[in-house]
Amino acid sequence: RIGRNLDGCGFRHQLVVDRRSAGGVEDDDVVAAEASGIHRTAGEIGALLLEARMVKQDFPLLNRRLRRNSRLCSIRLEKGRPELVDCQTIDFSRHTDCFGLFRSRTAALAHLVQLADAQRLCLVRLGLEKLPKGRPCMRSVLGRCDGACTEQESAAVHDERLRGALSAMAVRCWPWAGAVAITETDGELTEHHVIRNWCHLGTAPTLQEASRFAAVRPEFDADCYQILCRPLLAVGVRVTEFATSPGRR
Repeated sequence: RIGRNLDGCGFRHQLVVDRRSAGGVEDDDVVAAEASGIHRTAGEIGALLLEARMVKQDFPLLNRRLRRNSRLCSIRLEKGRPELVDCQTIDFSRHTDCFGLFRSRTAALAHLVQLADAQRLCLVRLGLEKLPKGRPCMRSVLGRCDGACTEQESAAVHDERLRGALSAMAVRCWPWAGAVAITETDGELTEHHVIRNWCHLGTAPTLQEASRFAAVRPEFDADCYQILCRPLLAVGVRVTEFATSPGRR
């Protein structure tokens, strides 16, 4: 197990619980050895970033939610209509009109269907069904669609309702030209976490050492985005912007 705790004692206890639930032998020496890999961080952001990185490196059995997914998908609105895009095709941190981060295309499609059910949207207009123009879809016949397929509802109104339903899931564009450092301090320990395009590039004890990470090529990561989006845009967070080389973003 990889996890975080304020003092480490709670984590040792969780290890014991995990071993018992898995039918493991209770051996204090073994548990102590498992818990010996404790890394102190200067703050919660550093702990979350370290946890996410270690899970992706070690693939522990009990940390499945943070494992890497190379086909991360999002819903992008193109002229008001949804299309599925993945992180290997576009950089989510630099494109507007992207909504939601999904582990697969199947999950993204399922979410569109759920929105259609909740908002009475038309699957034909969403591109999930194909019918001759003007022919009502089955959902319209059943009273579950407001009629964009038969022009009872205009395409503009339908598309605006879709955008409104997706708005809470909008992926935030990276607000800086290049890399920045988030500084956290706990007593004598200081850490500078280098971030670009919502990707954690590295952590160092000084800004001078941290600056070497600014040139690392970022790779968009959903877990880092979720960890960093709110604190990076919050008031009071210590953020230092690194100089950007021409042509580098």
